[in-house]
Amino acid sequence: MANQETLSIDAAAARLGITPGAVRSRIKRGTLWAVRRDGRVQVALKDRALRGPGGAADKAPGDTPGDMAGETVLRLRAEVARQKHRVRALEAERDRLLRHLDAQYKFLDLEFALRARLQDQIDRLCDRLATALPEALVEPTEGADRLWKRLERQLERLGEDPPAPGR
Repeated sequence: MANQETLSIDAAAARLGITPGAVRSRIKRGTLWAVRRDGRVQVALKDRALRGPGGAADKAPGDTPGDMAGETVLRLRAEVARQKHRVRALEAERDRLLRHLDAQYKFLDLEFALRARLQDQIDRLCDRLATALPEALVEPTEGADRLWKRLERQLERLGEDPPAPGR
């Protein structure tokens, strides 16, 4: 099998005669294999990669179909690792969105309960007002005025315009 050397991204770039950004791009494309050890990326270079691109001149005496298969296996392992990382990131995002959705449902349930409670209070207030209204039309009383003011306050809390008195 061909000799293999692990280097930092900068060292691999210098050895290959390309920029560190180009090395990172090749790692992402899967044309170079790299692993992360102790928080640092190590690029694995075979002696064939050190000679550069170019047809039959690329093949060293040790480059057999088995070596090519080994290189393919390394590339596939790197791709599997990238895809596993992507799956974990997508699962974390899904979990975050589900928690957010649950919170929204709880908020909506509370809002609906509050609206129902306020509507019940307004209905009771309207019933009381309906009984006091005939008296208010004949002779305005302090009680009817208080009921109208309470109704206006309840409607303001709901964000609606209060009806005009006497409707």
